Amino acid sequence: MRPPRLRSPRPQAVALYRIADRRRRRPDAPPSPAAHLPGVAADLLAVADRLTNRELARRIKAVVARLPGIVMINPESGSPFDPAAHSWAETREATEPQQCDRIAEVLDPGFRESHTRKVLKPARVAVYDTEENPHE
Repeated sequence: MRPPRLRSPRPQAVALYRIADRRRRRPDAPPSPAAHLPGVAADLLAVADRLTNRELARRIKAVVARLPGIVMINPESGSPFDPAAHSWAETREATEPQQCDRIAEVLDPGFRESHTRKVLKPARVAVYDTEENPHE
């Protein structure tokens, strides 16, 4: 007697894919865990900003930088000041006119979501400026 012939697993795989696709498209479906990461990152950054222990704050920020979908904002010296991504914390005297409104130093890096580019925490920077052009 011959054993019964087994059906190909392909139709079952297609059916499971369709079920998963329907669940993904459901408006009442719970969000994926990755959807909560920006909120968790923002909460961790708020805690790190309030800490007096600088080493612990640095370590928390390093953890946030490793979260998937989170990117560190760490501009280079001399790059233009962007108010959407940077926070003007200090003013440095510009020695040349082309230095005005350029970043002199990054005091504290910022963070943003990689896919939406939404800023979670702006980078605190020192900016070159002249005395005639106060921004503070």
